[in-house]
Amino acid sequence: MNMLVFGLLGLIACGDKEDNTEDTSNNANNTDTADNPDVEEEAVSYCEFLESEVVDPMGNNGEYSCPAISVLPSGLAIVMATEATEGKTWLGIWGNTRDFYDIADTGTPGNCDVTSELTTGSDGVAYMTGTFIDRNSDPISTHVVTDKFEEFRVYEGFYNERHVQSLKRDEIGHMHALNWTSSGWINYRTDRTVISALSETERDSVGESTGEGRIAAELDGPDVHLAWVNKDGMLQASIRDGFEIWRHEDIPTPSTPKGQPKIALTSDSTRWVTWNAPVDDTSSEIYVANDASGSWESSIIDVTAADSEPRIKVDSAERPHVLWHHNIIEDGAITDTILRHAVLVDGVWSVADGPSSEGYIDFDWGDLEIPQILSNEPSADGKRILHSQVVCEF
Repeated sequence: MNMLVFGLLGLIACGDKEDNTEDTSNNANNTDTADNPDVEEEAVSYCEFLESEVVDPMGNNGEYSCPAISVLPSGLAIVMATEATEGKTWLGIWGNTRDFYDIADTGTPGNCDVTSELTTGSDGVAYMTGTFIDRNSDPISTHVVTDKFEEFRVYEGFYNERHVQSLKRDEIGHMHALNWTSSGWINYRTDRTVISALSETERDSVGESTGEGRIAAELDGPDVHLAWVNKDGMLQASIRDGFEIWRHEDIPTPSTPKGQPKIALTSDSTRWVTWNAPVDDTSSEIYVANDASGSWESSIIDVTAADSEPRIKVDSAERPHVLWHHNIIEDGAITDTILRHAVLVDGVWSVADGPSSEGYIDFDWGDLEIPQILSNEPSADGKRILHSQVVCEF
């Protein structure tokens, strides 16, 4: 396993890198609630989108695949993405400036080749840990990048698996990774070690899935939680507990989800799950479910959503926040696709609309809990990164 190192403090201080960003207007708060059965028409709007910006780190109007973001408690963001035209994976440090750094030549990306996660360790310090797929290597492998040691280090070939899609590090430094196999199985492994030396690796399989979409786990102490769709199209909530056994339960849904659902946890371990369920050729429904009552209860928060996976997080006041793509439909035709944010306040979903957007959504927030969102700018000649923010006042 090879290791590359570059300094975190030096990256943050640098201001001479090209800042390839531009502002873009948005449709903030242009909310059409009439077609959403579980969003009240007169609901108070607690949140709004700030002005978005388009980011093109390579400066080539590139094709960026599934950008990923982690936000430190201070609000400093660490961003990763792979660009198809040049075949490079890059890392960005976003504070008062936008600084970008090539970290590897990784070839043309597949579906969501990078991850970026943030974990607060037992020492109270937040660390970023990410993965990226190297499609130039033989065999294809997954590299790990982390700032655990106050500088970014790249561990080449850390995982031999060709497609690690979810990587979490718990409070004591154990790594929890999920990856697809070529036949659609979801595999899990944990490395009970510090990141610089592998040992006591444990592996098992979660189950056979559809092989579509992006899987994403969440940790609750030593427990690993995952929402996913099995090979029969059934929505599952799974947990790997201290006994190191996967337990599965069905989440009722009237139709097969598109892609993979996402899961979030409250402080009392209530699970919130969101997913996309296609309705017809132009629209999907966005579902949100939770098990607070002891059984799964779900609601629909959009009936004209785009064909993409929603994201969900729970804030410090236990409010779920959901982000997805919403279709604007006029005379039966899609005229625009926009970002949409919803937060549950006192039993009512409050909705805010954002800029035109497409592609995979990732978002994170620091201590201020201001969602920083990455997606793709709709464009006929490229897929640059779209960076958006939502501010809420409750």
